[in-house]
Amino acid sequence: MTPWIVAVFLAFFLGAYALETALALLNLRHVAAHGGAVPPPLAVRLDAQTARRSPAYTLAKGRFALLHGAYDAALTLAVLFSGLLPWLDAAVARALAAQRQRAAAQRWRRTAGAWGER
Repeated sequence: MTPWIVAVFLAFFLGAYALETALALLNLRHVAAHGGAVPPPLAVRLDAQTARRSPAYTLAKGRFALLHGAYDAALTLAVLFSGLLPWLDAAVARALAAQRQRAAAQRWRRTAGAWGER
């Protein structure tokens, strides 16, 4: 693979990851600062216990999403640049070639058997 393609891919990949992480952190900061305030239209429909638990749930879910995003990005880069995909491609190609050879041998035996019975 040409180096400029790798550089462009990494730039876009890391840029997207950085943007997603920055937006998640902004959201977490906003919820931490203003999470206890219930918007007036929801005040009549939301009880006090749910209003207290909602920001805590959002913060926990957001922190987990940050960890998951980092793990996902690391795994993606590891799979793409470790050589796993070419190895997997070669293994599947070998398995398919062996299966094609077995199928051809079976067809040959059936054909040869049919000719031998005459």
